[in-house]
Amino acid sequence: MIAQETIKDKTLNKVMICINQNTWPGPSEADEDMKPFIQRKDELVAIKICILWGDRVVIPKSYQAAIIDILHCSHPGIVRSKALARSYVWYPKIDNDIEKCIKQCHK
Repeated sequence: MIAQETIKDKTLNKVMICINQNTWPGPSEADEDMKPFIQRKDELVAIKICILWGDRVVIPKSYQAAIIDILHCSHPGIVRSKALARSYVWYPKIDNDIEKCIKQCHK
């Protein structure tokens, strides 16, 4: 599912091409969506059709809300939720999304 959505995601599709061709735009040439990936370009790999940053799976936009819900389902708090995320997944602004979700949570 992640692989299928990675292909459909406009930004991740560009990232996949950059990884596979080892050609990245310069920071001044890149659009805002690409900048977080360019900063990590030496640490990103494509395995099959998924993108990994180290051991973490890069999550397409279509699954980001679901990932935040999963990380928060047992109400572990901001610190623990971020730690869980850092063990398994990443996407730009994930920390902000975790904080926003938890601050809006009404148990």
